[in-house]
Amino acid sequence: MKREQVLANWQRLKDSAHAEWPKLSAEELEESGGERDKIVDLIQENYECEKHEAERKFEDWCRRAG
Repeated sequence: MKREQVLANWQRLKDSAHAEWPKLSAEELEESGGERDKIVDLIQENYECEKHEAERKFEDWCRRAG
């Protein structure tokens, strides 16, 4: 799934994102608006990983979500 598709379908996808990353609160996900950079930052902070790893996790999820 492309970045634009995530943004366009965020209301439907945020539950899937929460299931993927339960350490991210529903409020954080809502506030992110589906923006890739915001979600990557949240993953990096909450899962204590390097930025490149958080980016990979997000891209992997996008592929599965699409």
